[in-house]
Amino acid sequence: MTFEEAIKHNYRLMFGDFETDGYSQAGWVLFIFASVLIPLIMLNMLVAIMSDTYARVMADILPSDFLELNEMILE
Repeated sequence: MTFEEAIKHNYRLMFGDFETDGYSQAGWVLFIFASVLIPLIMLNMLVAIMSDTYARVMADILPSDFLELNEMILE
């Protein structure tokens, strides 16, 4: 298997589209390893993106709250 074929195969595996015909024993080990590892990495990336967004929103909430409070006082 060439490097390009391996990249294509991993990309298809990431989305659940794969063919297991002709796998050797080492191929099955790599397939099971990749089937577990790729979703774990993707979920970790999702959690990291969500926590970063949450941190940015929470950092802006206190100044926004005080701004609204000051506007209410000025009215």
